[in-house]
Order: sequence, then structure tokens, then C-alpha cells
Amino acid sequence: MHQYADKQRHSQVHGLLLILACLFVMLPPAPAWGYDAPWDQGHQTTDDDDPEPPGPPDGPDCGNTNNSPVHISSGDLVWRETDIAIPGRVPLTLTRSYHSHDPRDGMFGKGWTVSCEASLIKVTGGSSLLQVTEAEKDGNLSVSGPVVQIAYVLREAGGRRHAYTLEPDGNIKAPKWRLDRIEEQSDGTVKLIEQDGSYRLFNANGLLIKKVDRNGNSLFYTRDSTGRLTQMADEHGRYLDFTYDSTGHVVSVTDHTGRAWQYSYNSDGALTSLTDPAGGVRRYTWQAAELVDYSLLAQAGSSSRASGAPASAPPPFGTMHTYQQLTSVTDASGVTVLNVTYETINIPGSVTGVPAEKTAPGRRVKSYTEGSNTWTYNVTQRRSRKTVTKTDTAGSVNTYTISRRDGQLSQKRDPLGNTERWQYDGTNQISRYTDPTGGIWQYSRDALGRLQSSSDPLGNTTTYTYKDNQPWPVKITSPSGRITSIDYDGKGNPISITDPSNAVTKIEYNPQGDLTAIIDAAGHRTEISYNAAGLPVSRKDPLGRVTQLAYDALGRLTGITNAAGEVSQIAYDALGRIISATDGLGQSTQYSYDPAGRLLKITDARANPIGEYTYDAYGRLQSATEAGITTNYTYNADNTIASTDRGGIVHAHTYDRAKRRTGTSNPDLGITYAHDKAGRLTRVQDNLGTVVSYRYDAAGRFIREQNGITSISLSYNQDNELTAWRNIQLERDARGLLQKLTTADGAQYTYQYDPRGLLQQIQTPAGAWQYTHDAAGQITGQDYSQTGGSAYSYTYDPAGRLVQASGEQLRTYGYDAASQLTSASHGASGYIYQYDPVGNRLEQQQRYDANNRLLEDPRHTYEYDTTGRLTRKTDKTTGAHTDYTWDSLDRLTVLKHYPDANTATATTEASYQYDALGRRIRKTVNGQVTSYQWAGTRLVSESSNNQAREYLYDGTGYTPIAIVEGGNTWYIHRDHLGTPRSVSDSSGRIVWQNLPSPYGISQVDEDPDGDGVAFTLNIRFPGQYYDSESGLHYNYFRYYDPSTGRYITSDPIGLQGGLNTYAYAENNPVVFSDPFGLKTLMCTKPLDAMGGDGTRSGPDIWGNPLYHQYICVKNGKTTVCGGQDRKDGPWGPGKPSNDKYDPKRCEEEEPDNACIETCLISEFGKPRPYYGLFGPGTNCQEWADDTLSKCRKQCKKP
Repeated sequence: MHQYADKQRHSQVHGLLLILACLFVMLPPAPAWGYDAPWDQGHQTTDDDDPEPPGPPDGPDCGNTNNSPVHISSGDLVWRETDIAIPGRVPLTLTRSYHSHDPRDGMFGKGWTVSCEASLIKVTGGSSLLQVTEAEKDGNLSVSGPVVQIAYVLREAGGRRHAYTLEPDGNIKAPKWRLDRIEEQSDGTVKLIEQDGSYRLFNANGLLIKKVDRNGNSLFYTRDSTGRLTQMADEHGRYLDFTYDSTGHVVSVTDHTGRAWQYSYNSDGALTSLTDPAGGVRRYTWQAAELVDYSLLAQAGSSSRASGAPASAPPPFGTMHTYQQLTSVTDASGVTVLNVTYETINIPGSVTGVPAEKTAPGRRVKSYTEGSNTWTYNVTQRRSRKTVTKTDTAGSVNTYTISRRDGQLSQKRDPLGNTERWQYDGTNQISRYTDPTGGIWQYSRDALGRLQSSSDPLGNTTTYTYKDNQPWPVKITSPSGRITSIDYDGKGNPISITDPSNAVTKIEYNPQGDLTAIIDAAGHRTEISYNAAGLPVSRKDPLGRVTQLAYDALGRLTGITNAAGEVSQIAYDALGRIISATDGLGQSTQYSYDPAGRLLKITDARANPIGEYTYDAYGRLQSATEAGITTNYTYNADNTIASTDRGGIVHAHTYDRAKRRTGTSNPDLGITYAHDKAGRLTRVQDNLGTVVSYRYDAAGRFIREQNGITSISLSYNQDNELTAWRNIQLERDARGLLQKLTTADGAQYTYQYDPRGLLQQIQTPAGAWQYTHDAAGQITGQDYSQTGGSAYSYTYDPAGRLVQASGEQLRTYGYDAASQLTSASHGASGYIYQYDPVGNRLEQQQRYDANNRLLEDPRHTYEYDTTGRLTRKTDKTTGAHTDYTWDSLDRLTVLKHYPDANTATATTEASYQYDALGRRIRKTVNGQVTSYQWAGTRLVSESSNNQAREYLYDGTGYTPIAIVEGGNTWYIHRDHLGTPRSVSDSSGRIVWQNLPSPYGISQVDEDPDGDGVAFTLNIRFPGQYYDSESGLHYNYFRYYDPSTGRYITSDPIGLQGGLNTYAYAENNPVVFSDPFGLKTLMCTKPLDAMGGDGTRSGPDIWGNPLYHQYICVKNGKTTVCGGQDRKDGPWGPGKPSNDKYDPKRCEEEEPDNACIETCLISEFGKPRPYYGLFGPGTNCQEWADDTLSKCRKQCKKP
């Protein structure tokens, strides 16, 4: 119904999934320990976990905007860099991880590790495992006698160790909480087999030589006689070759296409530079003083002191190591991206199940600098706990309380004193989380550490059921008792998902584990095929339409051929950055970057530089010139944005100590923001007196919006689905879909759906509306005849574009290869459209400037201010002109129309007022006042001359389904886009009708029944409201002119909305709409590996995992998208998904800026995290939400 409600439900779903990503089915780590021997010179002084401690809904150390690489508990600097990422079924990825606590000398020098450096060492000589407890005040370690015989030691690349013990019966036992097993082979090699059947193979010397996923896909590691890795290769001829210097450090890595990365070291073996294939140099500096590290292994039954001195007399078994620590990293453009200082401490080593070993002294980070902000860390040690404070340049302090016994974070207090708390169960997983408002979230697990239940602060509990020892759930029961069931094949791939309505979706795979087919609940089949590397190359939808994808030798998407045979192409530089995007018409957009990959320039198909960007010494965006408008940025010392200057209009920003924006001021307006303890927005107020406030329940759900005129209340059921909004009651079916809507006066609307969750019928009080869809989910029919309206049918071309529609008149459409509308016929009326290379219409000899501003057409001339806003429109024949006045937020405030060039008095004068959220709340035209009320982004009522009209929405779009006025109800008949085509009264008489042109020029009949009573409806395209005084359509963020088919101001989100910032809906207004005057970023589609127009695999409700979510960044006619995909199953390594932009499947997110666009494009090119459909890892929905959030934080957007 209500956009906020929709977003809230969406947010709750993703919030819960995000919690599960941290907690659900994650097996707790085995006790980590140090084992010092000639074959293992490392020590368990590192922490291989992510730098941010876990905690729903956000990590406790997410309070800063830099995603701090400092591990709060240990003080370890964890710095990761991915040098190479070649996508495929088994990606070839080289990621280096630096741990400041690790003295180990690896392939890339001291402190650096890569995943292939894991080792599995067979232990001989009777080594025993001891139990070690917390060090006492005098430095002694309490120990017990021998426990078990050690058979193998697994040392992961990051330094974490796990001991596999020999049982009396000769079997080898995995450490507690690990479900893998060791299998010795006859040739002396050893397999470490995971529960899902994937395994790592180690040679007789304990070195990794092969990795095989659950589906049998392999990576091979070739080594020379000394054990050094010389090649990493997949099964399809793609590889990385490694060469070394005399000290055993990698000096070059070359891929199968000849690209080479060069590495240099200082005399101490520390990495000093990386030169990439494009010639860019990344540099590393190290502290001058050496850090000395001692180790001592005590014999069974003895102990050692924390200082390293023996408590008894065993001889030391180990060596002394000297090493330096990383202090700064400078990118290829000379920007310092990491700067740290260290302090010396004794590292507590108390864990259970380690040998009697202690390392001292260690180093923890004292300060970390990003941009102009420095975070300083201070540690206070007590017997049972450790307190860490993190203070930034502005003096804001975050305080963390950590248990010294297990290193777990128990409390975080933000700079405003708001506190979060965590408790843990016996598996060291979170069992209870208390949010800053006091809400308690609880989690329970079984003996294997699998999540059994999760409860929110209101007691709504979700439960999970498993089969045998499998880590994935076979049943998920929602708080209201709805059950989603999942069946798996022998490799753990879900093959059947039954939703709470018993609708079944089936999934098929090839032997390599690639998803090859989805059969939806109606039996419609979508098929995907792959190349040898596991990249999707074609998709056939249920109608047989085939989309093809092409890749280069590095697995980068280079071409998309749609089912109509139209080809879009993408080209890359040596580092995989997009340098050109070419649409189906051959029009190319060019991109250039600095050596570090920051976007510098975008050049359109006319060779105009329409986007130019500069950065300051810290690498922060300093200026962005888009469509001829320059925005300059200044920053506070803590990296928050201090001001933006857009075309000479300066906006100054203020923040609280928690870095939440509290105010924005500009020459004519000031806005203040307030937040609750959890950081949720509670109040927005401008200096004109408009106030909007919000309230939330204990579970964080939005429950009320208030302004000076109206109050909107919302209620939810146990499954976080909206059940009441304003004075409307909503009932849901088993899938969470709207089943019944009841208005305040008792009128009821009931809804029916097909097995796919697609709408089939709305039963209104006046009659039923029928809807049909084809096998691909496209709407093919709408029948309003029972309420007096027309029946519409729709036909599409192979590319999914509307080519014919019937109803009041027959309509046909034609398109070019860029999907721009080129021809249309509406009954007897015909339309022809032509465009220049960047989408400006030319069919009437229109004239534009280099920034796509319309200057002249056959009837009018147009003038603009420095920020691209239309200021005057003049009739070339009569001299009549309209003047437009704007405020500093680009909102139209005054309109005056003059009948000729000589008249000084306007014949039409209108003024417009907006609330603090930018929604238009009042307009006055020649003294006549109309007021508007909103709920979120939907207009819910308007009033004029003491006559009030209400609009009824059901959540299916931004066009209402009915109008209520004076006790009467009228029903709106909407076309496939949601544009009103006719209105009928309760008796079925048509009282209003509109037959608009393709670009929205209205042909309205306000009295089609001829009764002499005119009926007025000003709603047009979705999200648009017609103003008769100007002929414009108010479109929330902008005003649209249907006579030109363009907006009259540049897009407020700049080039993120497309390279032509004035164009409407990609010049395809019969297929797409733009309800906010902005383009979209967040998209969903069927759960498959490809884009397209296939049907959704299920409704967007809690418990339904069957939809794919991804992000798109608009770059003109070609769009760049990014998402998270599975590599070899529902749980396992992730990989980039292949997606395309489709406005029908995308939702608008908050307006952003060029900084966010650049950040997103950068994130699209990075390797993906571990994938998890339900639990461990990150699914596509979480990745999209997290990535957009990360870029917003990076760009300092609150």
C-alpha cells in the first residue's frame, strides 16, 4: 500500500536475512592455537575474522564511514587487497591479506598471506595437546596434562590453526565444531573433505595442490621442488603463473592473456610496491624499528609465563623472529589510503585447547587514518574484560567492552551514549542482542551450531528445521506458522521450494552445479546455458525468447544480444575498468580513470565531455561537472561533507557526534533532522515551519508518520507484513500477498493470484477487474468491462517491448535498436520520433546545447539558469512567455504567464509550497488554493474550496485504484503502466476518459457520458499530477513537459539517471515510467543467472528466497549492473552475477550523487564474498543492500 510500509517490509525482510547471514547455520570456529615447529614458523597471533565484530542488524564497528580494517578486540590490522579476479565457475582470484600481528614470511613478504598458503601437516613424534586457561596476574598460564594425540595440524592462510587428533581406534577426529574430515590417500596425499563433499588436497609435505568444489569443479596448484607455487589454474586453460626472487618472494604474476603484475621488496623482505598491467604503482611503507617475537613450546604437563619465560625447565622449541609492520599504503594516484601507527602490548593467549605457548610482545594498532580523519585506539585491561575506545579527529568516541576470556564483544557505546549489548551461547555465537532502544533479539542453536530459532523484540519467532547433520534448512516456519519447505539434491543444491501456499518452484542443474532451469509454480520453464568456464551465455525464457551474452578471455561481459538480435557491447582496459559502452545503434559512451581507478571523465556519443570529476589529496570527490553543472564538495576533519556548492548554490551540512546528518542550510531554506537511539529518522523540519515526524515499534518497524495536517498509522502482523494503513485494513494470504482490502466505510476489495503470485483479479464493490499474463510474466490483458471500462490486450516483440495494444483504440509501436520509441499509431493518429546520438528528439528540428538543454523547437524558445533549470519559455509567434522561479533545492516556487512580450502583468500566477521532504503540499493559482496530503511518496488526498478528495491505493503502483469524494466512490481503470485511461462511477458509467499521446499529451474527455457534469482527474503517468495552469506534470522531484517529452530541469541525481539528464523514461514512455522523475538503482528479477523479462519466481514476502536482487548504475543507453551470484551451490564461494537494467523490475532508491555512482561501479568489479542462500555467507539480496549502504557511507551520505 504505502511506500514507506513497502520499504519497511522490504527492510525487515532484508534485515532479518542480514542477521541470518551473520548467525544462521554458521558453525563456530574450533579453538585457535599456536604450534611452533620447523615446518610452521607462524604463531596464532592473528585474528582471521572480519575486522568488524558481528551483531545484528549492523556490525558494532560500523559507526564510522570507512569500514575500519582494525580488529577492535585484538588491535590487529587486517588489510585485504585483490590484485586479480577472473570470473568463472571457479574464479581465478588472487587476494592478499595482511595481518599486523603475524610475523610469518609468506609468498608476498612478512605479514601477507594468500589462501593457497594453507597447509595440512602430519604430526609425528608424540606431540600432545594441552588445555590452557587465562593467564594469572603473575604471568603464569594454568595448564593440565596431555589430552589427546595430535595427528594433523591445519594452518589456514590467515594464521588460524586447527588440530586433528588421533583416536584410540585409529580414526582421525576433527576439532570441535568442525564437520570436515581427513582422508589419507594411498599416494601420500591427504584430502580435507567438507560436509558438502568439496575438498582440498594436500601433498605429502602438507602443501595445497588442488581444490574441488561440491560439484567436482577444480583449481590446481602446481609447485616446484621447493614447494613454491608456480601456477594456479582451472580446468579450462585459464591460469596465473608465479615467479620468485632468490628470497622466495613473488616478483611477478602473469595471467593466461599475458597481463603481468610486478612486486618489489626491501632488504628485510617487506613488500614495497605493486605495479599493475596498466603501469600503475601501489606503494607500501613499513615502520623503521623491528618488532621481536619469541615463542616457547612447553612439554606436556608444564607451563610457561605470558612473558615467554618458562615456569618450569623445558628448553625452548622455536626461533626468534624479527619483522616490520605495515604503516601506509599509497594508491597508484599517490593517495594514501591507509596510514597506521602501533603500540606495544602483551598479547593475551588464553584459549582452550592450545599447547602451552605464549608470544610476547605483540603490536596493536594505535591509530588509523583515512582521509583527514584519524581514529585513535586506547585499551584498558582488567581481569575479566578489556575496554577499547576509538576516538576520531572530531572527538567522537565509540567504546567497546570485550571479554578477556573469549575475546567476544559484549557492549558498544556510541558517541551519544547509545548502547548495544551482545550475549553468546556455548558455541560462541550470538544468543541475545539488545539494541540501543532496549529491544531484545534472541537466537537459539542446536549442538551443531545451526540456528534453530530467532525472535524479535515483540516475540515474533522464526524457526528452522534441518535434516540429519546437513547445514541447510529443509523447513522455515514464520512467526505466524507459515511453512516454506526446501528439497536438495545430493550436492546441497535446492531443487524444489514449496511456499506456504503449496506452490512449488523447481530448479535444475548441470553436472557442474550451474543452475540450468527454473520451472515456476505454473509450470513455465526458463533455461540457462553456460560456457566452459561456467559463465552464462544464453537464457531462454518460457516463450522461447533467447538472450545471449559474450565474454572476453578474462571472463568479462563484452556483449549482450537480445532476443530481437540487437547487440550492446562493453569494452575494458587492462584492469577491467569499463572504458566504453556501445548501444544497439552503435552509439558509444567513453569512460576514463585516474591510475587508481577513480572516474575522471564521461564522454557521450557526440564526443561531449558530459561528466568530469576531480579529487582532493585524500582521494575524496572534490568536484563533479555533469550536464554543464559543477558541484564542489568540502569536508570536515572527520571526512563528513561540510558543504556542497552546486552551480553557485551552497548547501552547508551539520552532524551529531554519531555522524548522522542533523541539518542542511542553503540561501533560502534550512532543514533539520532528528534521529532515535537506533539512528532512525524521527523528525524532519524546515525553516518554513513544515514538520514530518516518524515513529517505530520495538522491532524497528515504521508505524506512524505525522505532519501538521495528517497522521498516518501503520500496523503489521507477526510476519512483518502491513495489515493496516491510515483507515484501511489489509488481509494477507499464505504467501503474504494482499487478499482483502477494507476501507473505513466497509467497502471491500478482494484479490486473486495465479500460482506465480501474479495478479489475476480484483473484485471491487462495483465489479471485477481481470488480469492475464503470458508465460514470461508480461501482462497480456486487463478487463474493466464489469465496471464500465474497456478490455485491453497487449502484444510484445521478442525483446519484450510493447508493439500492440487494443482497447478504446488500436495502438501500435515501433522501436530502434536502443529501444527508443520511433513510431506509434493511436487509432487514426500517427507519431514519428527521431533522436540524436544521446537521445534528444529531432523530429521537429529541435535544437539543443552541448548539455542536452532544449533551446528551440518550431513553436518556442527556452532559457535556463546556471544550474540547468528552465527559467523562460517563449512563444516565437506571439511573444507570450512563461517565467519559472526556483528555490535552492530545485523546486518550482513561482510560475507567471504573460500573454505577449509587452504586457507587464501576468495573466496566470501560481505559487507552490513543499514540505521538508520535498513533497508539494500546496499550490495557489490566481488566488485559488489546493492542498495536498501525502503518505510516503503517494498522494493520498487533495482539497480545494472546502471539497476534499481521497485516493485509494492497494500497493500495486503509484496510481490509485479508486477516488472517494463526498461519500461517493469512482474507480480508476489503469493501463499496463498504471496510467489512468478512464474512470467509472458505482453504476458503471464512464465519467472521465483520457487517450494520451505516447509521450503523455492528454486528450481528456471530462464528460464522456454527456450528462453535463464534468469530472476532473489530474493524475497522469505513474507519479505525475497535471497542472492546468502550466501544462506541466508535477513528478515529485521534477516537472515533466509532455509537449516536449522532457523534464524542464536536469536530473537531481546527475548522470546516475542517464547521460541525458532531461530525457523521460529512456525515450520509451509506453514501456517504462518514472514515478519520481529519477532513475532507479535497486532491481529484482527471477532467481536465475541472467537478466530478462522472465516471471518472478515468487512473491516478495518473508520466507521466499526466490528472487534475485541487484544494483544498476545508469550510464546512458547502456547500463552497468552488479550483483552477487552463487558459484557452485546455495552455500559456497560467490561470483558476480550478470544482470541488466529493466525499469519494470527496479525501484527508486534515495537520490544519490556521482560519488555513489563511481563507488558502485568500483564495487561491481570486485570479487564477491562467500555466498549463502539462507544462512552463512551473503546472498544476492544482502550483497545489493550492503553494497549500496557501503557506497552511501563512503560518500558520506546519511
